[in-house]
Amino acid sequence: MGLSLKKRHIKIMLTMMLMLSFIYNPFTTEGSEQYNFVNQSGSTMSLSIDKSGIIKGQYITALGCGIGKTRPLTGWRNGKAIIFSVNFEECESITSWVGHSDDLSEIETIWTLVKGNNDWNMKLTGISHFKRTKTE
Repeated sequence: MGLSLKKRHIKIMLTMMLMLSFIYNPFTTEGSEQYNFVNQSGSTMSLSIDKSGIIKGQYITALGCGIGKTRPLTGWRNGKAIIFSVNFEECESITSWVGHSDDLSEIETIWTLVKGNNDWNMKLTGISHFKRTKTE
C-alpha cells in the first residue's frame, strides 16, 4: 500500500511539472526587450533579448551577397558582452559578431565571415559599430 501511494505522488508531481513547463519556458521571447540597430554600412538588425540573455532577431545586410534579404539572427548577451551570428545560406557563408555594449545604445563588434565551401582561405574579419535606432 505504501508503494502505490508513493507512485501516485510521483504521478501527481510529474503531471504538475509538465503543466508548469507549459506555463514557464525560459527559452521563449515573452518578456524580452526589443532593439533596432544600424551599422556604418547601412546594414540593419532587430534584436529581442530575453532575461536569460538569449538573442533572437533579424539581420538585413547592405553589402555583398544577398543585399536586402532578411535573415534570422541568433546569439547571447552576458553582462556587457554580446555575440550573434547570421547564416548567409545562398552565399555559403556564416558571419559572427562579438563585442560589447554598456547600455545597448551602441554595440562595438569584431566580425568574422567564413565561407562554407572547401576554400578555407576564405575568411574575412572586420569591425562594425551598431547604433540603436528609434522604433515607431
